[in-house]
Amino acid sequence: MRTVKHRRKSVKERRKSVKHRKKSVKERRKSVKHRRKSVKERRKSVKERRKSRNFFDGMKRKIDDTEQVKVSEHDLKKRINIRDKNLYDIPDSVIRKNILSNFLDNESKKAFNLANKYNNNTFRDNKIYSKFSKIRNTLKFINKFKEICKNNDKNADEIIKKELEKFDEIELIFDTTKIPHTKEREFDDTFVFFLTLAKRGHLKKKIHTLNLYNSEIDNILLEKLLTNIDYVNTLILHNCNKITSFDGIESINIETLKLISCQGITDVSALGQVNNLNINGCRGITDVSALGKVPTLKLISCQGITDVSALGQVNNLIINYCRGITDVSALVGVVDLDLAGCPIEINSLITLSIRNNKLNRLVLDGIQGINDVNISTLGNNLTARPGSDRETTISVLSLNECQGFTDVSALGRVHTLNLGFTDVHDVSNLVGVVDLDLSECRININSLITLSTRNKNLKSLTLNRIRGITDIILNTIVNNFTNLSELSLVECQEFTDVSILGKLHILDLSETLIDDVRALSRVHTLYLINCPNISDVSSLVNVRNLYLRDSDEINDVSMLGNLEELDIRGLPIEDEVIYELKRTVKNLIT
Repeated sequence: MRTVKHRRKSVKERRKSVKHRKKSVKERRKSVKHRRKSVKERRKSVKERRKSRNFFDGMKRKIDDTEQVKVSEHDLKKRINIRDKNLYDIPDSVIRKNILSNFLDNESKKAFNLANKYNNNTFRDNKIYSKFSKIRNTLKFINKFKEICKNNDKNADEIIKKELEKFDEIELIFDTTKIPHTKEREFDDTFVFFLTLAKRGHLKKKIHTLNLYNSEIDNILLEKLLTNIDYVNTLILHNCNKITSFDGIESINIETLKLISCQGITDVSALGQVNNLNINGCRGITDVSALGKVPTLKLISCQGITDVSALGQVNNLIINYCRGITDVSALVGVVDLDLAGCPIEINSLITLSIRNNKLNRLVLDGIQGINDVNISTLGNNLTARPGSDRETTISVLSLNECQGFTDVSALGRVHTLNLGFTDVHDVSNLVGVVDLDLSECRININSLITLSTRNKNLKSLTLNRIRGITDIILNTIVNNFTNLSELSLVECQEFTDVSILGKLHILDLSETLIDDVRALSRVHTLYLINCPNISDVSSLVNVRNLYLRDSDEINDVSMLGNLEELDIRGLPIEDEVIYELKRTVKNLIT
């Protein structure tokens, strides 16, 4: 009996021990959960403190050029409830232009959008944006006042009228995807606030930019809207596929019109009076003969256009990636011509160079089939010389990514010449070029040295990804180009000595292997992006614009507080240092 009792007692003890272990496991699990919760709370607390710190710092800084406001953080906390974003009671004197950095994205910091947001007939009442928009004379973001939309309240109408009078111009970005239309195909004033303002005359001569994005608007609705507005500086129609023409709006004063991916548009005959017209990705447009008097015209990825002979008097003409355009010989009056990505026939290009004596800028990027004979002919036709009808040599010529030629001796008098990604070997005859881009060219280094002894006018030189740029070569080139002020050596990794480069004004040494930058203290604008060997930048305190993105060996930039612009993205910089830099650097990029 005693043995049985002993065994029973032993079993009870083991069961008790198991329960104790289970309890211990539960306690440990509970402890782990508690620690995890504590970590989350601490992280959340840190984020809130950072947000609060940045916010209060923005509030305490100088508001405008004439008034310096000193407000303690304690006083601000009394007035502001950040969690509720109840900022309407803040005096105007403590509002600075980037105070909304905690509430808007980067693009909205500089100026705010006048917009209407729709979500199942529910409107967000964010009047706060109109409060802060007083910082600039441009009102860009204010949501609908419910009183006007629902009750047509005259008092609210007067409030809005007085508010709008404070601003010189308005930018309105309006996504009309969810706008309900009535059977009469008119906008309902209950849902469309900005049309209400237009009909009441509040937007007369105030609209700077009207952006209709992804809209179901059609020809009739567009006409009804624009007839209530006297002047629109910039009208943007993005993906508005129900608009087919612009009949009826010829009298509207529109400075700039952008048509982006509007596949329904087929008729642009009414747009001949627009000063700046940008047509991008509108494949339904085939006839542009009515646009011959538009001063600035951009045709990008318009595959339906094949004939541009009527555009010969357009001053600034950009035709990019329009696969149907091959003949440009009729563009005899164009001054600035960009034909990048178009399958232009070389003979028509040569004919153009003979007939057009006004051409000042020509971009032929990506055009194939240009050989040495063609380059020589183009160079001679575009250069002023005795016996030629041309009075001045073309200023800008870009042949980026044009393959098939190596001889550029005929281009020696062009002011700005881009030969990037070409097969050019010898550049010794480019004696009159002032701005030269040789990015990723297979040039002979000796010809570059020869050019440096012959060309004393060169001010800007781009040698990105050029092989053979050693310390000796670099010193020779920079010493010989006596007027050189801007040099780019991106991804040139065969030199390390930069002592000769300290006299330049703009210098780009991104993705190089240099490690000592003490000699660059007098450079005005310096790019050191993704330089893995640089760790000390303390000598660059006098540089005005410094870009250090992704140079992750740099961990201390606290001494750079007097710069005008500083880029420290990707750097392991402590939050306290960033906080201090935000107070002193005019434009800190993080």
